[in-house]
Amino acid sequence: MKKLLLVLLSLLLALSLCACGGSEEPVQEAPPEASSVITDTEVLPPVSSPAQEVSDEALLLSVNEKLFDQYYFLYGLRPGAVFQLEWEPYTTTPSPEGYDLPWFPVVDPQVQSLDDIRAVWAEYFCSSVPMPEEYLESYREFDGVLCSCCMGIGDDMTFREIRAEQVLSRDGEAATVLAVAYHQDVVTEEPYTVEYHLPMVWEDGQWKTADIQLVQ
Repeated sequence: MKKLLLVLLSLLLALSLCACGGSEEPVQEAPPEASSVITDTEVLPPVSSPAQEVSDEALLLSVNEKLFDQYYFLYGLRPGAVFQLEWEPYTTTPSPEGYDLPWFPVVDPQVQSLDDIRAVWAEYFCSSVPMPEEYLESYREFDGVLCSCCMGIGDDMTFREIRAEQVLSRDGEAATVLAVAYHQDVVTEEPYTVEYHLPMVWEDGQWKTADIQLVQ
């Protein structure tokens, strides 16, 4: 009987251990969500062009290096009074008015052809402003000899000098410069000025003039 009781007690103890003795699986925690980091977009400095790196002072200096010659070239080209001439007529042609128009050989070493005159224009003005063909009306080639009929233009006795004085505006590779021509009245000797606007463009690594516009 005692043995039977011991067996029953052992069985009850074993059952109680089975009911509460199994260790639970550890609960794995979900990894924390990665927080999204918002960074400001890096602001890069604007890229400057070579034209913008030229200061206003340097721009004016470059204009003034050839503005005087450029002004006289534009002033005297159309009437044919720019280049050195030989004053013995090479040939003549009938004029619309009915007289013989003399043509004088151009002996200036700078030019020997119409293309040479166009090349001089290209030195003074940007390629976007080709020389108007009517500016060559006073020039003609006869058997390979460049001549000018020299329609006549007198020296401007009032003119003293012309200078680029101020950069009026700049926008990337375009600019506008104010030039002032200084004059003196031949009778009263009173000084006076005439203003011009010079549209400029950046071309071939330099600032070049597009025109010389009289300010009305």
